[in-house]
Amino acid sequence: MPSTPRFALSLPAIPLLAWCGMAQAAEPLLVVGHIHPDTDSICSAIGVAYLKTAQGVPAEAVAQGPVNAETRYVLETFGLA
Repeated sequence: MPSTPRFALSLPAIPLLAWCGMAQAAEPLLVVGHIHPDTDSICSAIGVAYLKTAQGVPAEAVAQGPVNAETRYVLETFGLA
């Protein structure tokens, strides 16, 4: 007898091309990390935005709150602020 899955994965109804990043949007894709962003959240958003832009999808990294002193130091040191 086949086993019953413990959970069901539900994906939002997004056109496949848009989900794959192949559709062009009028607005840039906003890439965010978590609320109360720390250095890894901000740098991850920057990296994904860079990747999507390189793939031809306009993207912008956005913070969901003020950055802390450590993150500000990293962004200023690497010329990203």
